[in-house]
Amino acid sequence: MDGPGIAEFTTERLIVRPIRSNDAEALFLIKSDPQVTTLYGQSPHQGLDETRAWVQRCLTEWNGRTAFTWAITIKEEEKVIGECCLWNLDHANRCAELGYELQSAYWGRGLMAEALVPVMEFAFGGLGLHRVEALPLATNRSSVAVLKRLGFVQEGAFRQRVLWHNDYVDQLIFSMLSSDWKES
Repeated sequence: MDGPGIAEFTTERLIVRPIRSNDAEALFLIKSDPQVTTLYGQSPHQGLDETRAWVQRCLTEWNGRTAFTWAITIKEEEKVIGECCLWNLDHANRCAELGYELQSAYWGRGLMAEALVPVMEFAFGGLGLHRVEALPLATNRSSVAVLKRLGFVQEGAFRQRVLWHNDYVDQLIFSMLSSDWKES
């Protein structure tokens, strides 16, 4: 895989740009919202310092080419409303995992699918990946809908894989191959 450039994308309504250290406050609004974090089985961030540390890890991973995290912003406002990432990069096998989260006030508008289209193009074109995976919880129907809208294929499920609030939840397995993306 050749090295990626800055990789900023503009869509009809959004700018999807590499995460910056000064995005921590806006991202804390998302990462501290239990309505959001419950969907992927994690506890909300308890303080801004926790989000700042997460952002710093994202920046370090970008520089080390082990993950790429973008801030999702509304074009006219440049307001950060979410983030998406390619992480768990496996350079030898040319695959990565897709992750994303969006401020709850912006749910149901098709913004995440819009943001992920150029990220997927970057994954297969810029990074030369062969496969992108996504592992949403089965209870996260909105995430499943986004993946299906993009053309991901559900391969199966890890039964009762994630322990969340004293209950085990299935984690689904979705994938997109570069050949699938070219056909869509």
